[in-house]
Amino acid sequence: MAKFMEEVDGTSGLSRTNHVLRSVLSGDVESARQRLTRALEKLGYHVITDDPLYARRSARGWAVYYSSFDILDYPLKLRIGLKALSPNATLATFDYLAEHTGAVSSKGDRQTLRMEAEAIIALASQSGTTTVCNACGTNQPDDSRFCRVCGAPNEGGAPAELEVLRLTAGARAGHHMIFASLVWALAPLIVGLFGVILSSRWNSLSTALLAAMVINFIILICVFNASRKTLKANQPQQVPGILPQPDARESLPSATSAAIPVQKYVTEGTTELLTNQPEEKEKELVHRKGRDTSPTR
Repeated sequence: MAKFMEEVDGTSGLSRTNHVLRSVLSGDVESARQRLTRALEKLGYHVITDDPLYARRSARGWAVYYSSFDILDYPLKLRIGLKALSPNATLATFDYLAEHTGAVSSKGDRQTLRMEAEAIIALASQSGTTTVCNACGTNQPDDSRFCRVCGAPNEGGAPAELEVLRLTAGARAGHHMIFASLVWALAPLIVGLFGVILSSRWNSLSTALLAAMVINFIILICVFNASRKTLKANQPQQVPGILPQPDARESLPSATSAAIPVQKYVTEGTTELLTNQPEEKEKELVHRKGRDTSPTR
C-alpha cells in the first residue's frame, strides 16, 4: 500500500516528456517487484527485465498516426527502482519517459503520468487479495474476470484509481483539443482582419463572416478557460471581508466539552431526573397542606 507519492523531477516540452516520482510500498523488495510486475501487465505494459524493473508500452489508438491528444496513448518507457527501507517497507522510484514526436506536452501531462503511477501502486497493493462473487459468494482471485464456480462476472474488483486515471487522461486530452481548436480559429480570424483592412471592398457578407469568426473565437476562449479551471488543483480561497475561520478539528473539543456535560453511562442523566421528581412532589404536597389548614376569614 502506498504511503505517499512525491514528485522528484520532471521535464515537458517538444517530442518527449520525463517524470520521476517515488512512493513507499508495503512488503519486502521481492514481493513488491512481483506485485508491480503483475500490475504493469494489467495496464498493457511489456516487462522487459525484472532487476531493475523495466517495462515498455507501444503506441495505441490515434497515437499510432501521431494524432492523439492523450499522452498515455504514445510510447512509454518506465523504469521502477526498488530499495529496501525496512523488512516491511520498500521505496519505489518511477522513471517515466514518453515519446510523442511532433507534439508538445505540459505540466498537466506529467500529472496524468502521476495518476498512472498511483493506479499501478493501487493494482500492486490489491494483488494477492480475494474478492467475493456477488452471485454465489465464493472467494475469487482479484485477477479473475468471471467466477470459477458459477461463471458470473466479477464486478467492482478494479480499484478507484483506475477510474480516476481514465477521467484525468480524458479531461487532459479534451483540454489539449480545445487549445488546438483555439489556435486554428485564431489563424483565419487574423487573416480575415487583414483582408478587411487591406481590401477596398466592404459588404455585408464580409461583415457576417468576420462577426462569426469573432464569436467562435470568444466561445473557444470561454470553453478553454472552463476546462483549465476544472483541471486546476482546488485551493482554498478567502472571501473578501470575511476573516479566516479556525480549523473545526481544533475548536471542536473545547466547544463540546464546555457545552455538553461528560457522562459515563446513558442512564446517568436520566436517574438524576428520576431522583429529583419525588422531592419536588413532596414540596408541592406540603405547600398545599399548609394552605388548606390556614384559618379562613
